[in-house]
Amino acid sequence: MTTTITMETPSGRVIIFNGESETHRLDGTEAVVIDIGGDDTYLFATNLPAGRARVLIDLAGNDRYVCVSPGAASAFLSAEAIIDFAGKDEYQGGDSS
Repeated sequence: MTTTITMETPSGRVIIFNGESETHRLDGTEAVVIDIGGDDTYLFATNLPAGRARVLIDLAGNDRYVCVSPGAASAFLSAEAIIDFAGKDEYQGGDSS
């Protein structure tokens, strides 16, 4: 996983990916994830802990969103949003999607 910028904040990590086609494993410690392009695969390894929020913004590319855990953008006492601006994308949900 190659990143352009990673910052630690009290709310979680802020990550800006470089736009190459990559696989990104999200582990629930991220607060904001931004990818500027590329055909990416996002693996949601776990649901967010209670009281946390995550926003994933993907600007371009044909992306795949795969839930290893119950579900991307599913939440229990937390909040998650996926904003994908362009591309032909595929969403593979888990039990709670």
